[in-house]
Amino acid sequence: MLTDSPTKDESQAVEKHYLYLKDLTEKGIVLMAGRTTNNDESTFGIVILQAETESNARSIMENDPAV
Repeated sequence: MLTDSPTKDESQAVEKHYLYLKDLTEKGIVLMAGRTTNNDESTFGIVILQAETESNARSIMENDPAV
């Protein structure tokens, strides 16, 4: 997806992922989110969030449409 154009399904997944993180940011849960700038198999994303417990944090991320 990063080295070639994304498929329609990939584009939809990225849009849902973006909207999910945007909503969490507006609620004050996500503090920072982004991805590395390299466009190969080593790229990754990171999200820094606030949660009451590790279990809550895992649940938040497992509900992300891109996970």
